[in-house]
Amino acid sequence: MDNINQEMQFLIYRSDEDDVSVNAVIRNEDIWVTQKGMAELFDCSTDNIGLHLKNI
Repeated sequence: MDNINQEMQFLIYRSDEDDVSVNAVIRNEDIWVTQKGMAELFDCSTDNIGLHLKNI
């Protein structure tokens, strides 16, 4: 299998209390993070993330 077709998951954030962690996946040279994960990173609601993504 080519490296380009492999999928790899990694941790991008974990709080000091370990109650919040955000993982991402690299797939086909793209990094994927869920809307929930982005909301945790930016300390906002998933609705705000959804609105921002629509504007992009």
